[in-house]
Amino acid sequence: MIETLLNKTEFKPSDIVLELAAGTGIATKHILKKPFAKLYVTDNSKDMLDQAKHNILDPISLRTKLTGIETVEESYFREVFDSRLTKDKEIEFIPADVYILSYTYDLMRNFRDMGPHKIILTNALNSLERPIKALGEIYSLLAPHGELLFNCKLVTNKKTLRDVINNVIIEEDMRLDKLNVPHKFFPDNTDILPRYSKEEIENMLQEAGFIFCCSEEQEIHLDQISAINYLHKARERINAVFDMGSDPTRKELKNKIDSLFYYNAYYSSIFPSLLKKEGFFVAKKE
Repeated sequence: MIETLLNKTEFKPSDIVLELAAGTGIATKHILKKPFAKLYVTDNSKDMLDQAKHNILDPISLRTKLTGIETVEESYFREVFDSRLTKDKEIEFIPADVYILSYTYDLMRNFRDMGPHKIILTNALNSLERPIKALGEIYSLLAPHGELLFNCKLVTNKKTLRDVINNVIIEEDMRLDKLNVPHKFFPDNTDILPRYSKEEIENMLQEAGFIFCCSEEQEIHLDQISAINYLHKARERINAVFDMGSDPTRKELKNKIDSLFYYNAYYSSIFPSLLKKEGFFVAKKE
């Protein structure tokens, strides 16, 4: 998804690039493959940003260096963050809140004369409580004719594979409500639910001041094996978040997820192959 987004525009060796809501640096590895003069990696969470810095610049932990045994995550980052990706490239990590970019001194001191040519926001729009405020801050910071690149899951009237998991969790949530049992389930424990259509996002971009937007939407479908893997990982994440223990109400949810997993394996034709609808946007500043 990230490479698809980044390929929607042309990166130049002279570009100043700003990545927002970088998390632990998963998308950063793709940005590093592009030409640029300098990359600013930011996130609202200092802990997440420290992890991103560690993953990019020194993905091997002290424990691994001492024991010679690396974790799966370390192996992943070691492979994707090849030293050639960061060689001769200037990268700076700065804590920054997307709602108050213009008030972040450590960030703004770098953009006194010219803002970034490209700002990249991946998989984050649906989690923003005030998206128009954030888009306005981004617009103000961008250099003239600069570009905002972002992707976002879009709402769809088709049933998706994610709904298979969501519906079970929502049903369990309602059941525990009726039993007055304390619980903390979410509408979707495997992913953030999409909130906007492509047209709604385009309207928000216009309201924020952007005058041009190149947008594309794609339906992401999974084959049978990938669908089984998706349900299996969803089940693992749910079990990891909720302590099932001996509580029968928790075991009920686990049994439902397990049943869905095995049922899908043998009767996959009755389940949707659609995982999600993804939107890709390139918005330009005047």
